[in-house]
Amino acid sequence: ALETSLRKAKLKPEEPRYQLGVGSLYLKVGDKVNARPFLAKAIRLCDKILDTLNSHDKDNYSRYSLYKALATVFNGNETIGNKLLFELYKYEGESQGSAAYQYLNKSKAELLKIWLGEK
Repeated sequence: ALETSLRKAKLKPEEPRYQLGVGSLYLKVGDKVNARPFLAKAIRLCDKILDTLNSHDKDNYSRYSLYKALATVFNGNETIGNKLLFELYKYEGESQGSAAYQYLNKSKAELLKIWLGEK
């Protein structure tokens, strides 16, 4: 999975999802040193994309806000990442259908398992 994700990140270096994917897979195997640059890049890319989105583009806003929040948590700033998840949850109407709902009030380890589809 890591090799495939690395190839995707190399082919589409401006897609935060792939940077987040590689970073989270490195975390899964306990390699924080290699995870950090990918997670930091995912955050920067999300910021860049979010700054250019039209306010009516709710789907992309939600998607990139979620990626940013998860990358922030995985990169070691759980407080800010969880705040971003809660803000996304509120933005989406505070429903169980919110993209952020399944990630609320979870530890970093739990979030990683959910993101990687292990839970």
